Amino acid sequence: MKARIGRFAALATALALAVTGTVTVSNAVATQPAVPQEDAALVQDMHDALADAADAGDVAEVKSTLTELEPLLTELASGERYALAESSRELAGEAGEAVTTIRDQVDRLFPEGAREANPPSVAEQLNELVQRLLQRLSQLVNDLLGGGPVPL
Repeated sequence: MKARIGRFAALATALALAVTGTVTVSNAVATQPAVPQEDAALVQDMHDALADAADAGDVAEVKSTLTELEPLLTELASGERYALAESSRELAGEAGEAVTTIRDQVDRLFPEGAREANPPSVAEQLNELVQRLLQRLSQLVNDLLGGGPVPL
């Protein structure tokens, strides 16, 4: 699992370095295609950060990553800033809804300032919460790269 995450991280980094800039449009719906590889790299980076934090039982990092992920998915889903295929926008919207649900559950299970449970228990609970989101993010990366949606 750790080797797979490492390979994904290396791929995401290579893609991010290979691509320069995305198409942005002010006060209008995007009419030019975004660079799917860059969008995929951003989503993959967030996926990997979230998976690593959940594996480590790092509640603060999971919360931080979810906070960073939400606006990115909202921008991808809206089509206002990035011109993406409808399937990618739908997957981003579904993932965004999952982020909101998971963030609420994490906040409820691990309130700020509360004493955390032992690390294996925390990691197990976090993994259970984020697994569906990680699958949705992987689907979005695949779709952005032209592979089409993967059934859950």
